[in-house]
Amino acid sequence: MIQRQKFRTKQARKRERVRLAIKATSILFGISFFLGLIAYGSHTEHLRYKDIHVQTESSPLREELASVITTELQGSYYGIWPKDSVFLVPQDYVEEVLETKFPRIDHAQIKRTGLYTLSVSVEERIPVALWCGDVVPPIAHAQRVDTGEQDSSDVWGTCYLVDKKGYIYARAPLFSGNVFPRYYGSLSHGEPIAQQYIPEEEFIVWQQFYTSLEDTNGSVPQALLFVDERDIELYLSSGLRVLIPRKESPETITRRLTALFESEHIQDVTKVEYIDLRFGTKAFVKYLSTE
Repeated sequence: MIQRQKFRTKQARKRERVRLAIKATSILFGISFFLGLIAYGSHTEHLRYKDIHVQTESSPLREELASVITTELQGSYYGIWPKDSVFLVPQDYVEEVLETKFPRIDHAQIKRTGLYTLSVSVEERIPVALWCGDVVPPIAHAQRVDTGEQDSSDVWGTCYLVDKKGYIYARAPLFSGNVFPRYYGSLSHGEPIAQQYIPEEEFIVWQQFYTSLEDTNGSVPQALLFVDERDIELYLSSGLRVLIPRKESPETITRRLTALFESEHIQDVTKVEYIDLRFGTKAFVKYLSTE
């Protein structure tokens, strides 16, 4: 037997739509009320952070960091959820803000150490070198200044601290002597702080080259200038200038220089104006004019 299909009247369908609308409205109202209750409760003092502990050796930096964090945690998301709620802290965002606003910070970490306490630990960058400008000042090379005897911004220019990755992060104080290797070369824009001097991998290699010369050659290196993508100039304490191909491996340059200094071709480096190593295995020596 074929079952007869049931048809609902127009009034029945209307009542069903009204019932579904009331049900949906009730659910939406319930969810909104629940979320509103949570948002209201989250604004109470009992559910918000009260203390921020910053772990760093520098007291001024500690105060600056605490001030920035407090500022970043003020206000609410869309005017509803407070940023300093104990249930949610924009950890990654605040860490990124600290590392951006304070170039001397290498890494920042935020974690909760209590119900109402945030603990912030930072690792500051450690200087391994100096960036001192676009070019080596003529006075530094002309006077053949011994860095063990004299050093000032009048001679070497204004210098900035560089970390092990080649990142320029702060103005340097005045140093006396060969405290750090000095680097020169153009940057991408005017303000040196928060810039990468040269690619990290390349900086690490040339930093090793610089220190290897300090250990193996009699003449102490004073500065290394990255002229462009092809050439580098090395300045030594004897007044000697060495022109180096940037594409050449630092190990090869070290061997060539060592062999050249140990040979009889250069008996007195103080009489040499520069050495050019940019032409294959040949070394061109330009002597100072005797006139």
